[in-house]
Amino acid sequence: MAFKSPLWPSQLDHIRIDSDDPARLAAYYRDVLGMVSWALADGSFVMLGQ
Repeated sequence: MAFKSPLWPSQLDHIRIDSDDPARLAAYYRDVLGMVSWALADGSFVMLGQ
């Protein structure tokens, strides 16, 4: 019998990750996970999965 999780098929809408070096963290997610990133005026980044 297969286990049915009460969370699936849920989807993550958004998450915030703070960093002392947001550009480096955004580059990591872009390069390792294949995400698209763009910088905002306040120095934060938006990351989008493909």
